[in-house]
Amino acid sequence: MASTSTPLPVEQGGYFRLVSLVTSKRGREKIALTAISATGRTVAILTKRKFWVFNTRPVGLACIGEFTNGNVFRYAFNDKLLKPQNPIPHNFKVSQFTCVALSDKYLAVGAPGRVMSFILEGSHAGRWVVSDELPDARTLIEKLRFSASGRHLLAVLTVENESSGSKALFYSTNSFEKRHLERADLIQPKADEVVMNLGSSRPSGAAFSSKGTSVAICTTHSGATASIVLLREINATWTLWGIVKVPVFAAHDLHDRYGHGLTGISL
Repeated sequence: MASTSTPLPVEQGGYFRLVSLVTSKRGREKIALTAISATGRTVAILTKRKFWVFNTRPVGLACIGEFTNGNVFRYAFNDKLLKPQNPIPHNFKVSQFTCVALSDKYLAVGAPGRVMSFILEGSHAGRWVVSDELPDARTLIEKLRFSASGRHLLAVLTVENESSGSKALFYSTNSFEKRHLERADLIQPKADEVVMNLGSSRPSGAAFSSKGTSVAICTTHSGATASIVLLREINATWTLWGIVKVPVFAAHDLHDRYGHGLTGISL
């Protein structure tokens, strides 16, 4: 029997139906981000401030969500009409999406200074349920990843202020709201925080291990080296396990440093 992390194939002929469906819903809007869940059952397409989530078995539209004017959020289950969320979230501004992650239960989206999650199950699919507003609105959410089980959500961020640095935030999706959504306010979740000293490098990739108890993060280069950061969950707490410098350019040749360093990683 295949493990839950093994992507399932789209139903026969489904790829063509999925592409046709995506094209018909998106119109001429430019795609900014895409994501697929660990099982392959769910696919997300995002433009600057709008998302569509599709099921692959059977192929169909699961939900839509849209931020208009940056401070109004509307969503719809299946192909229904978009409606404003109620109660109306207050005092927020979403200028654009910066990264995305997807499980079969939640869509996670990063925006400047904010990590958001939207539920994908039931009649309230598409509803905004989680919003972690970070202390500094200039914080850039670089990467988002769900563990294969969907139990953890990782956010890798860079704080751009006088004490610039990178952090990893770990959220437990068990704390995300699933019931009484028709009257639920947004949840401000708690997260385990791990500080990473990356110098002038920036996170460029992130991955969970198959069991979801370890994480690897890679970075852009600083001088001739880039970094690989290893994090582990020990006694239900996420901690820094180590940072390794990796040569990516010849140390003596300053004119041969083309590229970004490390651009992806798997664990």
